[in-house]
Amino acid sequence: MREDPHSAYRPDRDFLILEVKARILAAAFHVLGLKSRDEKPLHYPFPEDLPKWNKLQRLQFLHKAAGMIVDEIVIDEAMMNGSLQELVSYEERREIQKHLDVNEDGRFPCRFPGCNTSFKYNGKSRRRHELSHDPPVVIEEMRTTTSPTTTDQATKSSDDVFNYNAALLSEGLFFMNFLDAVSEGDGKRIMRQYKYLMLLCKADDPHSTKYALESLYQLLLVNGLSQKESEMFVWNRTVNNHGGLGNNIPHDLEVEHSNNFNKQGYCNIGANLSEKAVSRICYAEKPVRTISGKMDKLLQRFIRSGKHIQRFPVVDLDVLLKKLNESEVFKYQKGRSYRHFKGFERDALVNLDMSKIYSWLNDHKKKYSLGVKAR
Repeated sequence: MREDPHSAYRPDRDFLILEVKARILAAAFHVLGLKSRDEKPLHYPFPEDLPKWNKLQRLQFLHKAAGMIVDEIVIDEAMMNGSLQELVSYEERREIQKHLDVNEDGRFPCRFPGCNTSFKYNGKSRRRHELSHDPPVVIEEMRTTTSPTTTDQATKSSDDVFNYNAALLSEGLFFMNFLDAVSEGDGKRIMRQYKYLMLLCKADDPHSTKYALESLYQLLLVNGLSQKESEMFVWNRTVNNHGGLGNNIPHDLEVEHSNNFNKQGYCNIGANLSEKAVSRICYAEKPVRTISGKMDKLLQRFIRSGKHIQRFPVVDLDVLLKKLNESEVFKYQKGRSYRHFKGFERDALVNLDMSKIYSWLNDHKKKYSLGVKAR
C-alpha cells in the first residue's frame, strides 16, 4: 500500500495485464517451438528472405503465427460448438412445441381431456387452470441436453494446470481486447464485447445479476433506438482530448478528470463555497482549460500528466515466463491438479443453462418494451 494513490494508479489492472502477457509469451514458446527469445521458432520457421519483405507481408506473417497460438490454446471448438448447439436446439424445440400446442384460433387449449378452455399465452394462467383439474394435468418439462457438469469433467484425466492457464489467457485477452476497443474508440467492437460479457456475468449468477442486466440493456438500446440515436449511442462512448490513434478514454474517466480539475477551484474558494459558486466553476471549466492550455503552449511550459509510471516491469515478466516454461503449463498432462483449484473448468460458461438464458432474454425484452427496467 502506498500513501499517495497517484503513485500506484490501477495496480490491479497492471498486475492482471502482466500475468496475461506472460502467458501469451509462454503460449508462443510452446506452440511455435521456442527455447528462448534469441532462438528461432522450430514449428514456424522464418523464411530466408524475411528481411526483404514489406511491412504488410511481415504483418500477415505475424498474424498467421498469432492465429496458430489462438487456435491451439485459446479456442476450444468442441466447447464453443456445444454451447451454440444447445441454444439453437432449445429454440427449435420451443418453436416446434409452440406451434404444436395452438388450436385453429391460434390459442393454447387446456390439456385436460374434455376441457374447452383456451388461453392467449402459454403462461401461468394456463398452467394454473390445468392444475385445478382433478387429477391435475402433468406436463413433462422440456429439457435441453446440457453440457457435462463440473463433477463429471473433474476426472483423473483432466489437467487443472492447463485448464487454469488456458482460461486465464482466454479471458485475459478478452479483457485486453475490451481496453483496446476503448482506446481506439471502436464502438462496434465495444458492443460485441458486451455480448460475451453478458454471458459471463449470467454464468456467475447470482453474484453478477445486475452486471448481466446492464450488459443486456446496452444491446437492447442499440437495437431499440432509432438509427440516429443508435449510432450516437454506439460511437459516443469515448473521448479523445489530445488527438491521434489509440488515445481515447472512457467518458467516466473524463468525468473524473473534470472533477479533479474543478476541485482546484473549490479549494481556492474556501469558506465562500456554495452551490452557485460551484456551478460557475463548472460552466467556466472549458474556456478556462482552453485559455490556460494556449498560455502554456505559448510559454512552452511542459506539464506532466499526473504521476503515472509507464515503464513495463520487464524483470517480473522474465521471472513469470521462466516459471511458466519450466512448469510447461500449456502442455496438456493428465492428472495434474491444483490444491485449491481441483477440477478447474476451462470454459467459464460451462454451468450456463442456455434454456434459461433464452427465457431470461425474452422476459427482459418484454419488460423493456413495456418501459419496465429491473433495478
